[in-house]
Amino acid sequence: MVNRMGWMVVLVVAGLVVAGCGGGDEASTEAAGAPTLRDWVTQADEICVAGDQEIDQVAQETFSEGQPSAEEEKQFVTETVLPNVEAQVEDVTELPRPEGADGDRVTEFVEIAQEEYDAFAEDPSVAEGQGDPFAESAEQGQELGLQECAT
Repeated sequence: MVNRMGWMVVLVVAGLVVAGCGGGDEASTEAAGAPTLRDWVTQADEICVAGDQEIDQVAQETFSEGQPSAEEEKQFVTETVLPNVEAQVEDVTELPRPEGADGDRVTEFVEIAQEEYDAFAEDPSVAEGQGDPFAESAEQGQELGLQECAT
């Protein structure tokens, strides 16, 4: 049986998977059209916020009539959270990246986020209990200056 708190953790964690919000203090040198780290963070934030709003809206509609069954929670994760987070990871991966060391850090972040998403998609129950299936990408995102979605 799926633990209700486990699926609620999934909802919270899904918002942490990808991107973040602006304001990072670090910026790479702008070169030949490559974005700065701050620009990349801003663009990634737009993707993350839009995806999270979609998840939140469906969650409010789905769970508005009280405590959902374990099956309803599982269905929500497989039909709403997973496809949405997958799209966020893909969209952030496709963003132009800064050059140099910042670009390398961004590449590492998106690779880790993809790996963690793949593991989560294969077995969403990994989010049950105390575990955070996106802990490594969240930490990496914080180091990049991402705030909202990487905390």
